[in-house]
Amino acid sequence: MLLVGRTVSPFVRRTVVVLKQLGVDYDELHLSTADDLEAILEKNPVGRVPALILDDGETIVDSQAIIEHLLETAGPDNGLMPASGAARRKVRNLSAIATGAMEKGVSSSYERNRRPEDKIYQGWVDRVDSQAASALAALETAAETAGDGWLAGETMTLADIDAAIAYQFIKGAAPYLMEGGGYPALAALVERIKPLPAYDASRWRG
Repeated sequence: MLLVGRTVSPFVRRTVVVLKQLGVDYDELHLSTADDLEAILEKNPVGRVPALILDDGETIVDSQAIIEHLLETAGPDNGLMPASGAARRKVRNLSAIATGAMEKGVSSSYERNRRPEDKIYQGWVDRVDSQAASALAALETAAETAGDGWLAGETMTLADIDAAIAYQFIKGAAPYLMEGGGYPALAALVERIKPLPAYDASRWRG
């Protein structure tokens, strides 16, 4: 299998952590949406990363679709997603909040760093920032409730991976959203998950 994208993207990074945590063998093609759009469009008609090209040539686009495929292939005992019921809903819900935070973090950073200054609409910037902050606050509450444990139970799940990545991405790409004390419970979650080999190996070193 071939994964297209770089882990500087939080969506690529969450995919990489799952691949490595499940022990899936794959290769990487480090393409950037900023510099390699034409090449990415050949793999993904939306021009986004990640894309996962399976051994038979089939391509799966979007990190959520890729992760769902990986978890399904790994089976119900994959360890990252409960098989059913309230436990599964909790993990999926927290994961959705975290990926929403990633999306709004990307948008916030784009508005400040990529859009021409005379084209910036402050009302939209404020809206995106408030959405990112609200998502982080919800994850912080979940992390506070979990205390020294994991967000959705006794073991680490996809919810913990996504929450940690969302926090680290926004802290790096949109640090102004961390003003006012930050999110200490999420920061502590990151410290708990950092020693995980799959998580550590997902850091962008380019």
